[in-house]
Amino acid sequence: MVRVTGREYNGLLDTPCFQRGKMSCLSCHSMHGYHDRNDQLTPRMETNSACTQCHEDIRENLTAHTKHAANSAGSSCYNCHMPHKTYGLLSAIRSHQIDSPSVAAQLKTGRVNACNLCHINKSLSWTNEHLAEWYNQKPAELNTEAKRTTQIQKTRTDWEKQLPHQTGVTQQIELLIDGQGKPIEVEARRLEAKRNNRPMTLQG
Repeated sequence: MVRVTGREYNGLLDTPCFQRGKMSCLSCHSMHGYHDRNDQLTPRMETNSACTQCHEDIRENLTAHTKHAANSAGSSCYNCHMPHKTYGLLSAIRSHQIDSPSVAAQLKTGRVNACNLCHINKSLSWTNEHLAEWYNQKPAELNTEAKRTTQIQKTRTDWEKQLPHQTGVTQQIELLIDGQGKPIEVEARRLEAKRNNRPMTLQG
């Protein structure tokens, strides 16, 4: 699972568009004929044309496939199949491991599905139901959801005990704990300490 910048080609190699199709870097990018030097995209490749140049059937009936209004973010091929889930030092870029939103993949890898990157107020159950209804995906096992609710409640209680006078603490406690129910602050402090204790080196 490619999650860092500089590995876009590795991500592409692991996608059906490359494995079963004819997609290459030059399907969307150009060394010299680009219109924006930041992404080096060939003209029109910043639109759905990047995908419909191969998937012609979707071009003719876009909303039947996306289940969203034609001019909405939900009908952008990029947003569903290449969401911003690859991270660099300064920003997130679009994943080049082109795939479809999947709750099962999220539970397995921790890579957030594209649906919930937009619908941040919706649960995985909601996404699970819609993907099953719209695209006949096999529903993922969500037997951990009750456990997650318990984790969130426990963390909320712990925070209230530890920080009785703290103001501005988010009401969405789920944003403060990882998939195992551990406060992300604990892991952040561990990584910070590890970084601070690393010997400095001079590079010429």
